[in-house]
Amino acid sequence: MMHRLIIAALLMGCGKKKVDMDKQTQQVINADIPGWVLNPPRGKNEICAVGSYKMKGNISMAQQASTSRARDELSRQLLVQTKSMIKDYIAEGETGGESYTEEVVESVSKQVTANSLSGTQQAKQEMMDGSLYTLVCLDTEKFVDAFNNMNEVSEKAKQALRSRASQGFKELDEEVDKMNTQ
Repeated sequence: MMHRLIIAALLMGCGKKKVDMDKQTQQVINADIPGWVLNPPRGKNEICAVGSYKMKGNISMAQQASTSRARDELSRQLLVQTKSMIKDYIAEGETGGESYTEEVVESVSKQVTANSLSGTQQAKQEMMDGSLYTLVCLDTEKFVDAFNNMNEVSEKAKQALRSRASQGFKELDEEVDKMNTQ
């Protein structure tokens, strides 16, 4: 109930401006969802992400899809490659004594991630309001230790991978700490 009020307050804002909500947004506000969906827990040595799937009758499919979506989000937290492009066109002119201005701005963005997520586990699953929610967490120590168990990779490559993984988790921790202190 409290999360509905918070979401509604955020959408309505502080001013007198009327907020038109589409049907889907209104459904989200009215939906009962587990508290951990909007604020996934985070331990000292773990990062977590949530996935969801609207139940359509097959619990196995719902479990697979919601878990897969959570892992996808977790992968995006670790590493995402982005490409973006903005096209900006402005033209001014005059025709028959009347001036005109044309302006077009286009923005395109693409995000791709590809990670091997050793050490992930399903921490919670809950069905509410016809949707299955899954919380997947990655133990960062197990993730780094997975590199120690690789047989095909040279020791030098393992050390480089461990170093980059540790640095990445350190940077992620710093960013989360900054976000929590603001």
